[in-house]
Amino acid sequence: MLVGISVAGVWSWRRTKSTPIPTATYYTRVPLSGFSETQIPLLSIHIEGQTIPVKLDLGFRGDLSLPEELISSLKHKRFLKTISMTGIRGKLYKDSLYQIPKFSIANIAFKQTTLQKESPDLFQDSILAWAEESPPKIYGRIGWELFYHTTLFLDLQNEEIILSDSFATLQQHGYFTGPCTRAPLILNRRLPEIDAETSQGPLRCLLDTGSTWNILNVPAGPSLEIPSFKIAGQECGAQTFRQIPLQFPIPIDAILGTDFFFQFAVFIDFANKQTYFAPSKKHWRS
Repeated sequence: MLVGISVAGVWSWRRTKSTPIPTATYYTRVPLSGFSETQIPLLSIHIEGQTIPVKLDLGFRGDLSLPEELISSLKHKRFLKTISMTGIRGKLYKDSLYQIPKFSIANIAFKQTTLQKESPDLFQDSILAWAEESPPKIYGRIGWELFYHTTLFLDLQNEEIILSDSFATLQQHGYFTGPCTRAPLILNRRLPEIDAETSQGPLRCLLDTGSTWNILNVPAGPSLEIPSFKIAGQECGAQTFRQIPLQFPIPIDAILGTDFFFQFAVFIDFANKQTYFAPSKKHWRS
């Protein structure tokens, strides 16, 4: 049995956001390339003639990371500085930060993007449980800050994401036409978070597609089922959390990982700081 988790590190360098996507109406469906060994969604990116699978990791504070051997193959990159990363156990790691002129996801180009070297040591530090003899593959990652000027619809059950200019455009294509839950997106700590009311009390939850499990940041203990989990007053049903102590430089109550994102389709409007949730389903459009 394979059991694993990958939770992003945190880095502190402040930077200019990537070049905005044009403001005209747009709607782009992007199929996932599959899932990693730890059930993290994978996307294909296109850069300098290469097609590269990377993890979609909303817990990663940055644009893009790639393993060192892939960065070495890129001709058009500019070194910016060395940065410090903090793993989930509180350990600091040093990595290199670059800028690249462009890469694309499907037909959408992202320009003047920051690129971080994916540290093998930090990657190993992020694995909390692993039942296989061989280590999991090291992928690059796309972080939440890449989508700062756009919106992101996560539909893991149907193995796709959608990039669009607005929630209204998504609805015009048949999504979220029924009841859904709207909740403020909290970005004041430069991580995508929401507030939840639970039978255990209020929780500030990190939306993290780079984590396999839902996690409560408490002393280690057995899995815990929380019978009532509400977002913006709407009941989401019982949610199971792993009780794992995390040592981030900022306090985190809880993480909603792919366990949650397989249950719920999630639309995130980063610019307007709003989120929308609806139960996942196989067929959105009639």
